[in-house]
Amino acid sequence: YFGEPLRLGGSCEECDCNENNDLILERSRHPISGDCDLCLNNTDGRHCEYCAQWYYGDAIGAKNCTECSCDHCGSSYCNNTSGKCVCHPLVDGSNCDRCVEDAWGFSKCHGCQMCSCALASSSPQCHQKTGQCACMSGSTGSRCEACQHGYWNYGPFGCKKCDCEADLSLGIVCDVITGQCHCQDGTTGPRCDQCLPEYFRIPTYSCRLCDECVHLLNADSDALLISADVVNASVGNVSTKALTGARLKRIETEMSKLRRAFVCPSREMVMAANGEVQ
Repeated sequence: YFGEPLRLGGSCEECDCNENNDLILERSRHPISGDCDLCLNNTDGRHCEYCAQWYYGDAIGAKNCTECSCDHCGSSYCNNTSGKCVCHPLVDGSNCDRCVEDAWGFSKCHGCQMCSCALASSSPQCHQKTGQCACMSGSTGSRCEACQHGYWNYGPFGCKKCDCEADLSLGIVCDVITGQCHCQDGTTGPRCDQCLPEYFRIPTYSCRLCDECVHLLNADSDALLISADVVNASVGNVSTKALTGARLKRIETEMSKLRRAFVCPSREMVMAANGEVQ
């Protein structure tokens, strides 16, 4: 019984615990409020009137509260009447025992999160525990969202290896978009394997700037080549019948002179040719 009989109008009333606890025990009910404690038969509530957490069934009539089959890690709770499992976000299965497709993090017991694997991943499903996506060749990152160091041209098949192993490039890393290698001074080309105009190559010494004399001679050589092309075109337009043997010979001689384009070697080039470069 419970109540406050000493108060004006007070009385004692019978405890109602639905026969789901032992009222003989002193702590089985609150003497003033009548709230039931120490509920038995897997029940709970002020009057032991419903099944306890993670149990379901009829706590009053059939008294058949049965343990739910829900995975405690993947479930928010179990409906104590139907036994239906209510899952954490992005958790699936009738027992809430796995992540939805393409999600991970079940073992954290707070719900799953989407993998969000990027374009260069081989599958939308990532590792269930770490969230790491499976990357195509040359790509990297937890979502395979970038190229590895020394790779470029990110796409659905991964990344291409930079072709920067020429001795005129600065390392093996290239531009991740264009694939252009980082060149030493005076060099050019996607692979840095050519010298810029007005530079010349010395083996093991990269490209060196030509001196002023070479620049002038190169300009003269270009002019001679242009003149040779003009003469050659003129000869092609002249009827062979109109050319006497002596005149034809003279034109051929002039063309030979014009075609002798050359580059005067600089002091460094001469030394390199003679094996004198230190």
